[in-house]
Amino acid sequence: KPKSDLEKEVKKIKILINSRTEEDEKSIRNHKENSFYAIKKYCEKHGLIFHESEMGSIVMQAKETIGYFKKLFDVPRPHEVDPSIKPMTSTTNKTRSYPSGHACQSMLVALYVASKFPEHRKGVMAAAKEGGMGRVLAGFHYVADYHCGNLLANKMFLVMNRDNYGKNLKGE
Repeated sequence: KPKSDLEKEVKKIKILINSRTEEDEKSIRNHKENSFYAIKKYCEKHGLIFHESEMGSIVMQAKETIGYFKKLFDVPRPHEVDPSIKPMTSTTNKTRSYPSGHACQSMLVALYVASKFPEHRKGVMAAAKEGGMGRVLAGFHYVADYHCGNLLANKMFLVMNRDNYGKNLKGE
């Protein structure tokens, strides 16, 4: 369940927002429409095969489950609790706060990529953290939203059918 003391959670993110760098802001903008941006860049840098359509499919299939929990818990965004929080501009922060969809999607893609390239697990997980925590730094989410998004991704990954990814409809 989400934290009940949202004022306490707001204090935590205010500290994080105030420590945000220009590099953080650039990353946040890069992840706005693509929750797995840092993972894609990591794969490109290390010559790993990255099928953007696969990752997009994983993200799209996760949306319904994430949406279910957002509606169930109905946690307001930080700026709704404390109007002094001025989040960065985004078109992707219009749903409820808990859990973080970007954190969940980024971690789900990272778990998938790490399962294909276990020797790159540490780097891929760091890339997922960049995407998910960026949403906290941007003022869109509480830290608890990030953690819950990651937890949800880990649970979803356990039941995800990974056999179909990377294959066409004929199974080739």
